[in-house]
Amino acid sequence: DTNTRESTAHDAAVLLTGAIDDAGDLWIVDMKRWYPSPSAYQAEEKAAVLKWLPRRTFHETVGAQMKDIHYLEQDQVLNGTPYNIFPVTRPPIKKFDRICPILQPFVERQKLHVPIGTKFDVIVDEMRAYSVAASQDDILDCICDMVQYGLKPPKAQKAVEPPKSQ
Repeated sequence: DTNTRESTAHDAAVLLTGAIDDAGDLWIVDMKRWYPSPSAYQAEEKAAVLKWLPRRTFHETVGAQMKDIHYLEQDQVLNGTPYNIFPVTRPPIKKFDRICPILQPFVERQKLHVPIGTKFDVIVDEMRAYSVAASQDDILDCICDMVQYGLKPPKAQKAVEPPKSQ
């Protein structure tokens, strides 16, 4: 989310790459947290997809993010970039009530692995400070989506076949 409106401009965009292994451990492998223009975000997202070739690219479906999805779909058709877009529509509950139950088991069982390095320190900082009143939760939100939709993706809808002509 590039948060171009004045009311949300303080909220950073996060581009996060992670993987869940066969043992159920969650590994953060790459991350960028910054305040980009929509076109800069799209360019970074494309670069990340080409670098990591993820099985799925999760993308929020609220407001301006729909423009990003349309751009990605267009780029996928025109240039063959393998986005494998998975739209994320979050339930209408408080972030705290959504994030904590999903991430807490990973943290308690030491199944969340974050690389050591300055650019990843913000993840640990966000986790330490997270509470109902926390204002910084962009990264935890991304990790939560990765777990919720990556481990338990909703079943695909069955395609409707056209009627056979007689």
